[in-house]
Amino acid sequence: MKKTAIVSVALAAALFAVSCQKENGEKFKADVSYGALPGKFSVSDTKKVNFSKGNLTYNVSTATWAFYEHQYDCATGYDSNLISLFTWGYGTWSTSPDSKNYQTGDFTDWGSQIGDGKTWRTLSKDEWTYLFNTRTVNGGTGKDKSYSLNITYGEKMGLVLYPDNYTGSVLSGTVEALPEGIVFLPAAGSRNGSNVNNVGHIGLYWPSTACDSDCAYRVHFVRDVVYPDLITYRNIGYSVRLVTECQ
Repeated sequence: MKKTAIVSVALAAALFAVSCQKENGEKFKADVSYGALPGKFSVSDTKKVNFSKGNLTYNVSTATWAFYEHQYDCATGYDSNLISLFTWGYGTWSTSPDSKNYQTGDFTDWGSQIGDGKTWRTLSKDEWTYLFNTRTVNGGTGKDKSYSLNITYGEKMGLVLYPDNYTGSVLSGTVEALPEGIVFLPAAGSRNGSNVNNVGHIGLYWPSTACDSDCAYRVHFVRDVVYPDLITYRNIGYSVRLVTECQ
């Protein structure tokens, strides 16, 4: 390999590494892993992921998909132009995601609409369950080890996920800033048609896992408890938080 080619490969690798460490507050660009938070989270015995910097959004007027600018961002009511509570599965309804239509066939990941279409993906039911209940953080598992509930950040109530290597204090109450690597999932509620409910009270997130042609699993958290594998109808709008795999 020529010297110039070696330098180009090294430079590309360095730029990729930097892009994985971008902080909240920077505008999203559609290139590899841009918008990923630095914390690493095990979702199985062999896979680790970084989370996107915010929940997924779809702008109807411009037909563009992006991440919210901040982790705590979420809709406080219905907005027909900016959708952030999606019915299950990216499918033929994508040009009008405010409708009640939903995907009935094989799952097509929302991540296929971001960046190169291959970098981002949705966690499965089993991966969410592993994230909450199986992985070890700071010498323990589960509540107040791998995650904490009832946290207010950016004036939004939600749940925090601690990265695998976290050794700091457990968070509680209202926090002004998050220690590096921590992920915040706002309790963004749900949408039924144009009715948005339970914002600030209940967090509802889609995994990629269906259970039949009408239903899929959901991640559901309230003030004191997380249910990573409840079943729900696919035509209800929930939040989507994407991940990208890392080493």
